[in-house]
Amino acid sequence: MKDKDNKSITKKVQDKTKKGVGSIGEIVSNMFNIFTGGMLRNKK
Repeated sequence: MKDKDNKSITKKVQDKTKKGVGSIGEIVSNMFNIFTGGMLRNKK
């Protein structure tokens, strides 16, 4: 029972995360890539 409950909770959280944070996560990762890329360029 515990495994089933945990899995369903995890799935619910993942679904929520995909809907709510999906686009935000993409933006953040894009910003992070740009930021790290700029840092690497500045170091050279």
